Amino acid sequence: MFEVYCLDTYFDRVDEKTVRSFYDQFQNYDKLEQETYEKLDIQLHRMFVDISHNKILTDTYERLNAMFSLGYFLRTEKIDVANEEHLRILEAVQKNDRKTAVEELKLHLDRVREEVTDYYHDTKEEK
Repeated sequence: MFEVYCLDTYFDRVDEKTVRSFYDQFQNYDKLEQETYEKLDIQLHRMFVDISHNKILTDTYERLNAMFSLGYFLRTEKIDVANEEHLRILEAVQKNDRKTAVEELKLHLDRVREEVTDYYHDTKEEK
């Protein structure tokens, strides 16, 4: 949830050109290879933390992200859902709508958390 805190707190630091670039790339996600899409996803989430300009936050986020990066393969099934969520977040940022952007980001992270939890729960039951 680092992304949520940073986006809410440092919303005014978001670079419009960067957001537009992400938006354009996510709009054309179907032309991207899976590995390229995953890198783009990681960069988007990292951008929300990087706007804090807080080394402690960014370093901690990087360490946590490295621990959870194994879960990226799960998104292949839900790439359309994740992409729509990313676009809604970016659209809200482009409209300078902090509240909606933060709400959409929370919904996105909650869905991903639930998806990962369900996956590991299902895997555990299979054993």
